[in-house]
Amino acid sequence: MKQKSFQLITIFLILFITLSNAQKTEKQILTNINQVTIHLKGAEIIREKTIQLNQGRHTLVFTGLSPKLNPKSVQITASNKVQILSITSKINFLKEGEKSPEINRLVDSLELIQIRKQDLEDERQAFEAEKQVLTQNKNVRTSKEEFIWVEELTKAADFFRSRFLEINGNLSRIKRTQIKLNKEKTRIERQMMELNADKKPTSEIHVTVKSKNSNNSKLILRYVVDDAGWSPIYDLVAANLEDDISLKYRALAFNNTGTNWEEVKIKLSTADPYKGAGKPSLKSWVLSTTNQLSMGLGKLEQRLEKDKEINNYLQSQNYVIADKSKLTDQLYGGVQFQTIEISELNTDFEIAEPYNIPSDSKPYSIDISEHSLPATYKHFAVPKLDRDAFLLAQITGWEDLDLISGPMNVYQGETYVGLANLNSRTISDTLELSLGRDQKVTLKRDKRKEFSKNRFLGDKKISSFSYQISIKNNHSTSINIEILDQVPISNNKEISIDIKELSKAQHYSETGKLKWEFSMNGTETKSLNFAYAVKHPKSMEVKIFRSRKMATPRFF
Repeated sequence: MKQKSFQLITIFLILFITLSNAQKTEKQILTNINQVTIHLKGAEIIREKTIQLNQGRHTLVFTGLSPKLNPKSVQITASNKVQILSITSKINFLKEGEKSPEINRLVDSLELIQIRKQDLEDERQAFEAEKQVLTQNKNVRTSKEEFIWVEELTKAADFFRSRFLEINGNLSRIKRTQIKLNKEKTRIERQMMELNADKKPTSEIHVTVKSKNSNNSKLILRYVVDDAGWSPIYDLVAANLEDDISLKYRALAFNNTGTNWEEVKIKLSTADPYKGAGKPSLKSWVLSTTNQLSMGLGKLEQRLEKDKEINNYLQSQNYVIADKSKLTDQLYGGVQFQTIEISELNTDFEIAEPYNIPSDSKPYSIDISEHSLPATYKHFAVPKLDRDAFLLAQITGWEDLDLISGPMNVYQGETYVGLANLNSRTISDTLELSLGRDQKVTLKRDKRKEFSKNRFLGDKKISSFSYQISIKNNHSTSINIEILDQVPISNNKEISIDIKELSKAQHYSETGKLKWEFSMNGTETKSLNFAYAVKHPKSMEVKIFRSRKMATPRFF
């Protein structure tokens, strides 16, 4: 009787365990990335997988996920009456993330180098051991140990010489090969460091589900990852003075999540993926002043760095100066973030073409859109400081394009001018920009010697100066141009300035600046003359000519 009861209990336990395992199974699920929404900081990953589920409970393990996964952001949707019971995430340190083919090739090369180095080390140790044995047994003795025959001594010397030469030659060869292998190993390791090829674990998401029936269920997995993002960059191209300006809107996106994004659909977003689910609150809106010169004002070019007059004037006119000395911030070797102002309303950009963005922290360009914008042009020159004319553009229509503040590459035709900064938060509807030097407009500023001389009148010295500015428009079309020059001003009652000629220039008496604004037809040449006289006591030394300081070699 007892034996039958024991058998029944054993059968019951087996059935219970079998039924329990039948109701709850574990499945490993590998998924591909279907879509990536890249935010300014962070990214949302969407994965999809259709699997067959039997009736009962199942534990689904999504493997090979990014180690930068944010556990609080995980969302799972299941179809066909499959109920989600629980979600947990874990880090799997035993399973490394996927590597690109290039990284795999580098890893294989390192392994081959290590094998080759070990073979050389084994060979070196064998030769060193043989050399030590020969060194310890190099004494030559006869069989009777009485004296050494010359013939035996010669044979022994030949043997030791030959063998030592061969051993030392092999040791030198091994050393040279080891040095080459070490250099190659260093190069490969640096390249792997550049590709961010360090070993990374993977994440897993464990999901417990309950299926009412045996059917296929489509699972959609969403989660947010850190260490990814994008920033805007623009290419502005002015082909010629008749055409509109082309503005190309691009994004520089990076991925350092530990998983590669291969041929995935991309969406760019200005939304904050880390916002909570709480209701928003509306705060007071207090207006404040804005710096009208905050649009990336730099220098016209490096050689004008010390000539502030041109730059200061353009800044006073709110022109954005394309500055070749300010290159785009490098994202290599670690990504730095900056704070920018964007619209309160989120903007999404659907990218038509799929993209490959490997997990290597490098910036990859994504085309967003391209626009043609109307522009008006004028030229600007200060021939006293620089013989070149600068092309300036006033661009309208950009404020309706949902742009974000960012750097802007400026091109005049096929020539790179420099880097400016587009400030999308300015209230102005006109973007003013310097497009650099225009070599088709030539200028000369010559002193007219016949009208420039010194003379004395009683105890006064009078110095007369006269200049001619020549401008030639080598364009086939007309241009508008602004010319600046100056006459001196005096804050000393004993020094007087007498303006003799201005050629209809606008004279600003407080600063002494002269300004001409006019149009020129294609291939037209024009001359501007101005003259003035400086009167002061002849006993007074007056520094009339302005100068600048430069470094020069000194040999004595």
